[in-house]
Amino acid sequence: MNLFLKNSKALPSAKNALGLWWAQRWTGVFLILLTFFLVSRLFSGLGPNGLSAWVSRPLNSLALIFFLLFGFYYAWLGLQVLIEEHVHNTLFKYVSLLLVKGFCFLGAGIGITSLLILLVKSSAVLV
Repeated sequence: MNLFLKNSKALPSAKNALGLWWAQRWTGVFLILLTFFLVSRLFSGLGPNGLSAWVSRPLNSLALIFFLLFGFYYAWLGLQVLIEEHVHNTLFKYVSLLLVKGFCFLGAGIGITSLLILLVKSSAVLV
């Protein structure tokens, strides 16, 4: 019995897995809703000024920021589960998890920064 308890303490808790499962489901739902919203707004709002005028609207730019955040978070959660379940070498597993987290943060940061630069430039042109 002690051997079983000793080995089971090293395993991840079920509470953490349930939280990750719920996070994946909710970010997936939010991504679907944001996709429908952004596509409908994009096709109804393009005029002669094009994309920069569309992004300069606060609701559209806020929805794009949330889309980037939820999209990279969803990708990170999915890749984390994939790596934890299928990579058996401990060192390679932790290095892969660190790289995936870094790339997701970097991608979200670059995307949001680019969007904010476009927002500032388009608002300066429109004013």
